[in-house]
Amino acid sequence: MKKLLLLFVGVLVLVSCQKETAIETSAIENLNLNAASIDSNIGVYKGVFTTLDSKERATVVVTITDATTFAPVYGSKATAVFHFEKGNTITATAVRSIEIGQAIDELEFTSTALNFMFSVESDGKSPSVTNVTYKNKPSDILIVKHSTRNPVNPVLGTFVCTGCNGNTTVTNAVSQTFNMTLTAGDVATQAVVDGSSYLGDGLEATAADNGDGTSSAAVSGSVTTPDSTVDFTGTHTFSTTGDDCSEVTGTWTWNTNGVTGTFESDTSCDNSSGPVELINEDFEDATVGFVASFIDTSNETSDYFRMTDGTDIIANVTNIQGSRYFGAMDTDGVAGNGSSPAYLTWDGLDVSGLSTITMNSFFAEDDDGSNQDWDTSDFVKVQYSFNGGSSWTTFFAIEAYGTAGAFNGEPAIDADFDGTGDGASFAITDNFENFTTSFDIDAATNPTASNTMSIRFEIALNSGDEDIAIDNVIVTGN
Repeated sequence: MKKLLLLFVGVLVLVSCQKETAIETSAIENLNLNAASIDSNIGVYKGVFTTLDSKERATVVVTITDATTFAPVYGSKATAVFHFEKGNTITATAVRSIEIGQAIDELEFTSTALNFMFSVESDGKSPSVTNVTYKNKPSDILIVKHSTRNPVNPVLGTFVCTGCNGNTTVTNAVSQTFNMTLTAGDVATQAVVDGSSYLGDGLEATAADNGDGTSSAAVSGSVTTPDSTVDFTGTHTFSTTGDDCSEVTGTWTWNTNGVTGTFESDTSCDNSSGPVELINEDFEDATVGFVASFIDTSNETSDYFRMTDGTDIIANVTNIQGSRYFGAMDTDGVAGNGSSPAYLTWDGLDVSGLSTITMNSFFAEDDDGSNQDWDTSDFVKVQYSFNGGSSWTTFFAIEAYGTAGAFNGEPAIDADFDGTGDGASFAITDNFENFTTSFDIDAATNPTASNTMSIRFEIALNSGDEDIAIDNVIVTGN
């Protein structure tokens, strides 16, 4: 039953997005590479990604280059770039090179957080992806061969049941993934129901001009399985003026039990529905929106709590987003007025009318090789408060893991907030990486229905060589 519902939603959305403009692939659209990719394994493959808990979605661009011909320009190994719905980007790299005309059987792509196996026939047909994991979460990828003559447009979205009639597989008001790829009138859908991923396809009617710079097309159809049918109807609206807006909305009915619901794409043609920016801090200059719990004027290189370009401290990190970031090490040792924990706080954030808060932020730590420095008492937590700061709730945390005798472990994301980092796959390294997290504004998180919110970073690092680096903090609301 789950499977049917999921397939139906995905089909509808896929069909509706059929006229979207293909996502750019930058230099990979080079005519030489594109010509070589015709009827071969070489070229670009585009698709969609989801974790099976529906918490993360991304578009995917896999680039396979011929090691003997295109390596000097494009590199000798294939790459896969994931653009996540929440704003972060991850690149995975193949473990070996590929030559033109070579069938690919379970080519491994790997990164610090994401891994999968890619296969395709020697002529580029029947691409498939298996064994997908993201931060140890089971995941799924739907992939299609792309070219300028046959462009692929990936679309991300969700569905929800509104008339669930007690059905537990599509729990009321719980959004689950529907993603799709649109290719020359064909549509393929990836949808998740209750931890399983399913595929579907569908059709779209001729579009009509709305007279406001957009056109709309009706979408309808049904998905049939051995035991049931789901009917759907909706509308695909897209821009005709070049701003690339596209949205799909509609309803569905699960015929065997009367369960009904709605679906929608992540993208929208209604600019008013876009995210509201609450914090955008790049630490590049003295114009900041936060208040520090103390001001570090010590100029010390090993005990510090300040913005830096890295030249005035002993910690070394890479992939800085710009030229400066915020660094902290042994904060209670900062001469004058240091303390641990130390805080960066943004107050008075207007959350009127918002229901979800999302944070994207880069984190790094000066990796000490086999001699890690964090103790079990060390942490970095990001917290919110809706009551003027009288109580705080943690929604993102970094803690030590693998400690011996409670000392000298490695920092890692603590997703379950149990006080211990979640292992090597979630480690904070010396290379800045973007992490995304979110929470809902509802009666549980905001019981006083406050229209203002505070966000703070709580940093507890009180011994030598224990450090953290923070960059590009962006908090938005929807």
